[in-house]
Amino acid sequence: MNQLWIFIKKETIHIVRDIRTLTVLLIMPLAQILIFGYVITTEVNNARIGIYDKANDFTSRQVTDRMVSSGYFNVEKYFRNEQEMKEALRRGEIRMAVVFLQSLAILWSRQTVQTFNL
Repeated sequence: MNQLWIFIKKETIHIVRDIRTLTVLLIMPLAQILIFGYVITTEVNNARIGIYDKANDFTSRQVTDRMVSSGYFNVEKYFRNEQEMKEALRRGEIRMAVVFLQSLAILWSRQTVQTFNL
């Protein structure tokens, strides 16, 4: 244990003597706090999405309307088949695709689907 304290003391003396190392040790954490705290945001705004609506019923349209009205998503395209959706994702036209199954209204009425708020 004594050797550990001797090592820590020796390294502390070296760090305090070297102004560049001391600067890096003090400035880098402050820069990271500023960058990750203020500059970078993880909030999603106006994400370009596509809708593949197999159900094409009131429930799926209502969910789509709520997604769009939240301000987080912009519907760029409605797809007729899965191939169109995959191609749009591959080309980068959209960032995400939302697929509504044909049985969405049935599942929703049974409440086996979790409700969500946007």
